[in-house]
Amino acid sequence: MIVRSRRDMIVRGRRHMTVRGRKTMIVRGERDMIERGRTDMIVRSRTDMIVRGRIDMKVRVTRDKTVRGRRDKTARRGRDMIVRGRRDITMKGISDRKARGMRDMIVRGRRDMIVRDRRHMIVRGRREMIVRGRKDLTSRGRRDRTARGRRDMTARGRRHMIVRDRRDI
Repeated sequence: MIVRSRRDMIVRGRRHMTVRGRKTMIVRGERDMIERGRTDMIVRSRTDMIVRGRIDMKVRVTRDKTVRGRRDKTARRGRDMIVRGRRDITMKGISDRKARGMRDMIVRGRRDMIVRDRRHMIVRGRREMIVRGRKDLTSRGRRDRTARGRRDMTARGRRHMIVRDRRDI
C-alpha cells in the first residue's frame, strides 16, 4: 500500500505504529514505515522516503542500494522531496547538520537546489509537503520572495514561506 497521509498511520505509543491498508502492520515508529508497493520494500529510515505531492508517500531506494538494478533517482520536479534522514542533511556551506524529521528536507528540483538553511523550508503537517516555485511570487527585496498557496509551503506559519532566490526552487 501507499501511505497517503498521517491518517493512515495510527500511532500506538512512541515506538509502535500501525499502517492502515490491505494489511495491518506494526512498525517501530516512523523510521520503520512499511510501504507495500511496486518494489515491496521496507523503509529503514527517513532517508529511504520520498514525499510526492502533498500527501502521497512513495519509497525509493537509497544511494547504496538498488531495486531492479536501478539506483535512486533524483526527484525530477520540485514536488518531489527527498528526505535525507535525521543525521544526514546537506546544505550549501553546511554539512552534516542534524535534520529534525520531515521538517528538514533537501529538495532536488530541476536545478538540483539544496536548502541553504532550515528556515527556508520547514514542512509542517500532512498537507504541507510540497514546495514549488510560482511565477507570481511577490518580491521582498532582491532575492527574498514570498510563496503563496498550499503548494508553496511554509517556514513562517502555514500560509507563507520565505524562499531565498527563485532559482532555489
